[in-house]
Amino acid sequence: MYILYKMIHQEIDVVEMFIMSQFKNKIIANSSFSWWASWLSDNKGLTIAPKQWFGPAYTKTDPIKENYDIYLKDWMVIA
Repeated sequence: MYILYKMIHQEIDVVEMFIMSQFKNKIIANSSFSWWASWLSDNKGLTIAPKQWFGPAYTKTDPIKENYDIYLKDWMVIA
């Protein structure tokens, strides 16, 4: 099986966000930049997001329940 990927490095953040939003499938970090790129995307592919969004000081219970409004319903959340 071959995995296709593209390395991106631009000097302008808005260009990077636009390019990221154009991918069908996305693996995002717990950052607002990658979250917005995925949220703004018109592509209905798979988005994989981390279960723990905030550090331990902000996580008092199960983060998937506490941060339910961070994830869209069709995103896959992984530990």
